[in-house]
Amino acid sequence: MFTIDTNHQDGFELIVLKNPDNSSYAEVIPGCGAILHSFYIWHQGKHLNIIDHYDNKEDFEKNVTAKGFKSCKLSPFACRVKDSVYKFNGATYVADKFLLGKNALHGLIYDAVFSIVSRHADDNSATLVLKYEYRADEKGYPFNYDCIVTYQLKANNELLVATQVINKDEKSIPMQDGWHPYFTLGKKIDELELTLHSKEQVVFDSEIIPTGEMKPYREFFEGKKLGDQFFDDCGKNSKKYRPLHRH
Repeated sequence: MFTIDTNHQDGFELIVLKNPDNSSYAEVIPGCGAILHSFYIWHQGKHLNIIDHYDNKEDFEKNVTAKGFKSCKLSPFACRVKDSVYKFNGATYVADKFLLGKNALHGLIYDAVFSIVSRHADDNSATLVLKYEYRADEKGYPFNYDCIVTYQLKANNELLVATQVINKDEKSIPMQDGWHPYFTLGKKIDELELTLHSKEQVVFDSEIIPTGEMKPYREFFEGKKLGDQFFDDCGKNSKKYRPLHRH
């Protein structure tokens, strides 16, 4: 049977989802933006953590932005807002929790404290549901919504991560959702193979602000080695955007 336990390490309170044969397990930190702290898989006779993470809680609190928002939830916007200004329903807002130059970066809840809604383990999986209730916390985003993040560990090294956003206002709100994964895979990334079922690519300007253009992109559709290819942008398939960061 799968299990879900609580562990305290390096100042973190970790929720640990574990496979019954101990072949894989994942550690999640609700109190630090619901980030995925680790995902251990059994590889060549030992456990390999494929997630690059913070050293301890102090490291997260001091360096979450400086170290690139590792594993953070990007909400209610991902990537960058040009000049930190956006317009919605005829009104102008300034989102400025974190700026890179003059542009707002990576949302508002990357360091939020999530609460545990539920945890459930059975013979097939271990599931953890976390929630953060955003209530106009920042003046640049005076709207209300719930962000619900679900982690589900299954057999065969399968970890599902899903996000649900619930509008708690009486009117529509502007919303974009993303995740900022950082992987560490035990070798140079150039030697690894990538399969990306993307049909189009978002075109960005020199400041990584979307221009509104799309271009065809099937470079890794069939799978091939990364080589010296650099990603800091997005592809689009028929259902959703797929951000890829080469860290």
